[in-house]
Amino acid sequence: MNKHDYLSKDENVQTLGKELGEMLLRNSEPEKTGLLVDWLSSVELQIAGPNEKLQMNLLFSKQKLSCRPLLISVLLQRASWRTLSSVVNHLLYNKEMEYCPVSILDFLTALTQSPRLWQGRDKATPKHHHFENVLHLSTQQLQRLIDYILQEAIETDDKWKRKMETRVPLLQYSINSSLKPIVLHLVAKTENCKQAEHLLTILYMSLPCIRQYISSEHNLSELHVDGVSSAVDVISHTLISALTATARIKDWNRRSQDLELCTRKLAATHPDLVLRQLPMIAGSLRGRAQYDWTVLKSRGHFVLFGQILGLLELLQPYVFQKPDALCNILDSYFLLLKYHGTMKELNYIVSRTVNFLQNWMVKDIKNALKYLQQNGHVLNDIQISQPSVRPLLSTVSFPATDQSSSTEQILVGTATAPAPDPLPQHWPAIVGSLQSHDPLPALQDLDHMSNKKPQLLQNVSQHLYNALSSLNSLVRNLSLNLVLKLLKHNPNASSEALPSILCCLENRNADVVESIINRLPEIVVTMQEHALVILTRVFQLGVNSHINANTGICKSIALLNLQSGS
Repeated sequence: MNKHDYLSKDENVQTLGKELGEMLLRNSEPEKTGLLVDWLSSVELQIAGPNEKLQMNLLFSKQKLSCRPLLISVLLQRASWRTLSSVVNHLLYNKEMEYCPVSILDFLTALTQSPRLWQGRDKATPKHHHFENVLHLSTQQLQRLIDYILQEAIETDDKWKRKMETRVPLLQYSINSSLKPIVLHLVAKTENCKQAEHLLTILYMSLPCIRQYISSEHNLSELHVDGVSSAVDVISHTLISALTATARIKDWNRRSQDLELCTRKLAATHPDLVLRQLPMIAGSLRGRAQYDWTVLKSRGHFVLFGQILGLLELLQPYVFQKPDALCNILDSYFLLLKYHGTMKELNYIVSRTVNFLQNWMVKDIKNALKYLQQNGHVLNDIQISQPSVRPLLSTVSFPATDQSSSTEQILVGTATAPAPDPLPQHWPAIVGSLQSHDPLPALQDLDHMSNKKPQLLQNVSQHLYNALSSLNSLVRNLSLNLVLKLLKHNPNASSEALPSILCCLENRNADVVESIINRLPEIVVTMQEHALVILTRVFQLGVNSHINANTGICKSIALLNLQSGS
């Protein structure tokens, strides 16, 4: 009986489809597979009954069927949206994991890219177009999707990493507001599954915002993947390349401060991703230390050395896990000390460099001593004009002159972390004055001391937050300046500063509100994770009151756009 005979008879279509499906599953005659698929696609235009066991096995069972891609294609082209939705729900609510993960993931990927979904859309994709979430999966379904991705990786050969990377866009575009439970579900599986660790790393590189849901004990830098691009790469490359350009323009000092502010925030939030730019930083510093001192200062190179050193301090201890790139960066600093080590202006940089080297010795004594063996003589030569190197020299004895060979070894005592800077003798008086009715003298002292020791502000941060709503404009503005200085030094302190900033925006005193709005761009950049809350509140103020919030909002958005090169 041929195909036309089957179609000419008035038989039960469902029964006929069932028989054809069973013949395909038995696969007893492979040479007739194409004919059977043609018959099945002609009889069951929508592959009716998606919840039936036979049809699910035909499409997604773990049995290998050469005709499966064609069947899935027919399903996508001819099935109604209700049928497709039923198939998706059946697959992703199934807890048995009885189906083939490869077939399921191929089906979901093809479904999101189906031309039927995009009919009537613009052919020219807008510049800032974001892929739409067309599946609208629930939290439980997303967790099941993760399980299928992991199961596919486990069942794949040595190339499972590359296969997993091709599945990440499907997961990324399907994630909705239920981001936290998805990340926690994946983190729980990393304890005994290396595939889950790799997936978490790739997902973090695609969606850096998930870092807030991963505990600090979970060291993602150990899972760092150099061959995969990250969403932070473009931003970090743009900021660092712009910062190291040291352009000869009139407002470069102000512009470089904005760039440094954005870069420090990025380094504090995503240190393990900013580490990818260490080779570029090393290349950008190379050749600057040999400039004449006048050129070094007048063209912004000296300031750049201080800014890059600040980034290295924020990247501790992650930066010590990249010794090769770190050594290339430190080469430029030791050249700076070699050529200009006697200049008094270098005292602050020398002190911070010595502290950084001491921290390196504590974390990685082997690589630190290997580097100091080759370059430590520079510190010996400048110890008279730079006494801040003596704490390091007290535990490490370097050769007096440069040695081309390593025959003369350095002598090492006990590697100790740098001692914290002692508090000023009048510190108790400053703290007491901050709690008095006139904290202005104490704030002025803090402003002077924090120019070189901004870490002091951390000890009195709560007093500074309380002074933000002061009726005295001098106290209010100076305390806000110190809070911003603290947030620049320690960008991770933004969460504890947020309640005070929001309270000031809700203050009935218009002067208090305007003092915050006047510094809104710096506040938003240093508190980017809370930018939506702050800007929304400022916008509401602009709508519901007579306060002019347009300028502050526009400048804030412009400063945020600076990170993407806009």
